[in-house]
Amino acid sequence: MVTTFKELLATDELIRVFALARVPHPIVIDVYALGGGYHGFWLDQEHGGITAQETIVASMAARANRLDSFVRVAPEGYWVVGHALESGAGGGMGAEIQ
Repeated sequence: MVTTFKELLATDELIRVFALARVPHPIVIDVYALGGGYHGFWLDQEHGGITAQETIVASMAARANRLDSFVRVAPEGYWVVGHALESGAGGGMGAEIQ
């Protein structure tokens, strides 16, 4: 089972994450997981142009490696946050939507 970022925050433990923006390939996630020491990663849709399909695959790779994930979404609308969560990400963050 994956220990979520929310659970880790409740323990005051230092949470170690890596970022994926331009190359969100599952093999990259596997390499970080095999290296150890990380609790999860964040996907940068806002600046990296990660697609919904890449978010789904990355979220699946996260769970397969017992990592949590969250997505920084582009400020396009509320639906983007919902879509990221529906894709399997553990959470989302974004700029204020005007």
